[in-house]
Amino acid sequence: GIRDRDVTGVQTCALPILSVYFSELEPEAGRDAAMLWNEEMAVAQKAFPGRFFGTAAVPLKDTKTAIDVLDHAINRLGLYGANLPGSVGTDPRIDHERLWPFYKRAEELGVPLFLHPTDAVFDKILEGYDDTLHFSLGRAIEVSVGAARLILSGLMEHCPELKIMMSHTGGCLPYQ
Repeated sequence: GIRDRDVTGVQTCALPILSVYFSELEPEAGRDAAMLWNEEMAVAQKAFPGRFFGTAAVPLKDTKTAIDVLDHAINRLGLYGANLPGSVGTDPRIDHERLWPFYKRAEELGVPLFLHPTDAVFDKILEGYDDTLHFSLGRAIEVSVGAARLILSGLMEHCPELKIMMSHTGGCLPYQ
């Protein structure tokens, strides 16, 4: 919380979330859950102005719903950006062309999308060992695959002003 940040000297923070949950639900339920989460983020952001920057949950199962939720979060609630799961549930295709209008809208709004792994894609190959493989390699690999898919798909050329922030120190990409 904010008190922990006071002790460590951190003045501001943005709160990303593991947002795959909202994309696993049916579109209407995902929208409702994301809107509720986003409203809570807006309350926290207002409680700590200049210190806390909330990021929106966006359900990606339905593109129009994703755009509507993003617009509401940014334009009505004043959130700072949105969370981008590394997959849509267990589907790793966050670069799917059906989502390009969502990315175009984020670009138009000028808000960053915070790419975070979902923990859903590599779950079988990384199981065991008290989740050591998952936490040490899985998240770095998944965020790298997500970013590479966005780059290789041509999305970044289609949306040259799109802002993507990567979690887990950029995954493996800085070293490749």
